[in-house]
Amino acid sequence: MQDLEIVEASKGSGVIIKSYEMAARFVRQFQDVQSVHELQNELLISIQKQQQELLHLQEKTKQLISRTEHFRSVNPFIPYQIEMTADSPCIHHTLQELNFWQNTSSTIVGIRRGNELLLSPGPYASIEEGDIIYFIGNDESLGRVQSFLYPN
Repeated sequence: MQDLEIVEASKGSGVIIKSYEMAARFVRQFQDVQSVHELQNELLISIQKQQQELLHLQEKTKQLISRTEHFRSVNPFIPYQIEMTADSPCIHHTLQELNFWQNTSSTIVGIRRGNELLLSPGPYASIEEGDIIYFIGNDESLGRVQSFLYPN
């Protein structure tokens, strides 16, 4: 502090403050440095917490995927479902006209139209706006059916 001309030290006399203004500036500068250091520490702690949360989330995701795959292998006949909207070019077409199975490798097991459920619809069943289509297939089926029914 003597080199900064804030104080003057004399043997036997003690320390004398030379400039109160310089002393106040030094204290403010020290507080700024300290607050930057505290901010850095807080950021590092926050990053460590986020990393721990990401590891936890990754572990839970792995567990969910594993259980879902197990559930799917035990219950392969749980159908996917998709709601039909006016955006689909397949509206008002029959399953036969669409060659649904040939284009998707999926089998329609039911169509819900309002309060009615048509199980195992035949080739002459049509797809209408508002229908909910229930189908079964492998893991890629949902994506293939979505792409087929809504190509754009």
